[in-house]
Amino acid sequence: MKTFAAIATASAVAAVAVTATVVAPAPAQADNFFFTVACLHNQTKYNIKYQDSQNGGAFTPSFLAPGQTMVYSLKYKRANDRSPLRVIVSFDADGGAGRFNRRIRLAGYAATGQSCREGKQYAFRPEPRDARMIRIQEID
Repeated sequence: MKTFAAIATASAVAAVAVTATVVAPAPAQADNFFFTVACLHNQTKYNIKYQDSQNGGAFTPSFLAPGQTMVYSLKYKRANDRSPLRVIVSFDADGGAGRFNRRIRLAGYAATGQSCREGKQYAFRPEPRDARMIRIQEID
């Protein structure tokens, strides 16, 4: 369920437009798609290994290098659908032997696209009192 993009060629778009004009002379309306989007940034100096579960699925391993961002998005199934994005992130806060496992649920913002700027923002950040420990913090 990670972000994906589809690319259409100009000739394919033109062919669809011509077909739509011939088949349906009434003004065509654009399809509107809506998503819920959340972004997770790595604002630490560490490579972070973690696991994420999306919408009740199994936990899968993920990785973020310093400065990288992971975008999570869910396409609504139908117009006016407001299904929440359910992403659970599980990580070891001290990078050690699993002594400080933490889990957090990421919520998304409703958006018309799948870009990070439209989503709810979260970040891995160092703990203020002990920079060797990390946490996930809302940043918007």
